[in-house]
Amino acid sequence: MIMGIIEKILIVICLVLMVLLGMAGWYYHTSQGTIAMLNQQNAAQALALKTQQLTITTMQEKTEQQASAMTVLEQRSLVAYQYRSDLEKKFATPAFKKEAVTNAPALQKSMNDAAKKVFTNLEAITSVYTNTYVGSDAKGKQ
Repeated sequence: MIMGIIEKILIVICLVLMVLLGMAGWYYHTSQGTIAMLNQQNAAQALALKTQQLTITTMQEKTEQQASAMTVLEQRSLVAYQYRSDLEKKFATPAFKKEAVTNAPALQKSMNDAAKKVFTNLEAITSVYTNTYVGSDAKGKQ
């Protein structure tokens, strides 16, 4: 009778151990899957962060380049505005009007040369592909 009770207790203990071992195996397997999934997500987030940092760096460099280009454009614009003001003053003088009446071909050549210079300068200050500036002021040069 005592042997029967001990045998039953041993069977119950073995069953409890088997259930515990099964639960431990299930927990281990589930935990490993979760850990693997979290590692993949971590790697994906690290890659996304690196890409974002590279994008931010590139955008900052482009912003600095644009600011520099805007500064050059502003300087060239000021030079062109001063040149325009000088031409307006020159055209308004009585000596210019007298020159227009007495020596029209020379004045025409001079005006054509000035117009060519203005358009060359306009192209130089508005184009990103040329650095040619036909001006007497070094401020407009890049």
